[in-house]
Amino acid sequence: MTNAAYAQAGAVICGLLGLMFLWMRACHRDPGSGWFAAGFTLVCTIFFFDLRLQPGGTSAHRGASLAGALAVMLLGFGLIDFLAPTLRRPMRWRVALAAPLLLAIGWLPVGPLPRVLAHALVAMSLIVMAMAAACATRREPGAGFRLITVALLLHPACLFAFVVAGVDPYQLRYLLIVPVGVLGATLFAVNLTRSRARLETELAARVAAQRELAELNASLEQQVEQRTAALHEIIEGLESFNRSVSHDLRGPLGGIALATRMAVEAADRGDLAAVRRLLEPVAEQAEALTRLVSDLLALARVDDVRLSLARVDLHASVEEALAQLRLGGAEAHWVRVGALPTVDADPGLVRQLFVNLLGNALKFSRGSQPRPEVEVGLGAHEGQTVVYVRDNGVGFDESHAERLFKPFQRLHGRAFEGHGIGLSIVRRIVERHGGKLWVRAAPGRGATFFFSLGPGSHAR
Repeated sequence: MTNAAYAQAGAVICGLLGLMFLWMRACHRDPGSGWFAAGFTLVCTIFFFDLRLQPGGTSAHRGASLAGALAVMLLGFGLIDFLAPTLRRPMRWRVALAAPLLLAIGWLPVGPLPRVLAHALVAMSLIVMAMAAACATRREPGAGFRLITVALLLHPACLFAFVVAGVDPYQLRYLLIVPVGVLGATLFAVNLTRSRARLETELAARVAAQRELAELNASLEQQVEQRTAALHEIIEGLESFNRSVSHDLRGPLGGIALATRMAVEAADRGDLAAVRRLLEPVAEQAEALTRLVSDLLALARVDDVRLSLARVDLHASVEEALAQLRLGGAEAHWVRVGALPTVDADPGLVRQLFVNLLGNALKFSRGSQPRPEVEVGLGAHEGQTVVYVRDNGVGFDESHAERLFKPFQRLHGRAFEGHGIGLSIVRRIVERHGGKLWVRAAPGRGATFFFSLGPGSHAR
């Protein structure tokens, strides 16, 4: 194969490499690709004008030496840019690889470079570049930098072997076409691999972001559905609440109005006995309305009050509730209180909870059994400690238990006093603490109310 054929092959190979790196620069903006494109294009130019740049003897053409030094410098700068994210002080590497080339350029005004020296200076710059690639390999293993290191060292190794073998220095420029081509192909392949890895990372990030967005949208839709259902439930509850309040207010107010009118008529007749007899139910109805308003205020207060968590001794809270019930005239001497824990809860709401539960148990036990019994103690449910309030009163059908916790729902009708708000207050208090409330009951066999105050209570 003639020197002209070698030169043409080198021009084609380096030209193609320049075009490929130019395409990579235009499409992907990969770091260093612009320097690589310029460097290989300049090498292509050297081989293209090979016949004009090959004087006889052992000295290199000054123009070829200058172009070669600039080409290697461009390739070196491109490599440092490519490795910059994994290199410390990239500027020092640029200076180190440029120093031999600047020496060669500085020699040219004095005279042409000996060919062996020109190739040696290029080899020194390539060795510096190989050292940079080796350092980058330790910081980013698996990125293909080892291949770049080997490809960069291929040129100095071939140069050394050719010199030792006594190859004519004039032929070195042709024998090194293969190392130059291998270096370019390796740089291009590693660049593509790195771009692919970056694109895969970006794609994975986008897929993850889309997945998170889809999950967020699904969560938002679920929350909207839940809030909508809760809103419908609240509206239905308010409508039922309004009907119940209107019914419970209309009866006493109507009775008060009728009794008051009849009392006025009796007073006009001078019948004081009739007036006294008529005013007694007025007082009773007024007291009933006062209790109703108090219950409604208590129900509203549970939702409005801000929880003030503190250490609460449940046994002491039960005793306080019993004392409050006794002040109201309740007979609470048959209530048995077992060992109860200390929890983190709102003291006022917990006391109100026991007042309502114990008052409910006392009311439905009184008169229904020869020996009424009410017990407060600890139980277990699904591995969690819970508090219970048990009575042996009239009980009820457990299938209707959910109605108990809605305002103005009375399973026993007017047989017992009250407005059906007490257990609604209990449920709201338990839910405010993040707990659960449920009941077990049977007609004629009493009822047992269980409750927990949620994970934030930390019973001890």
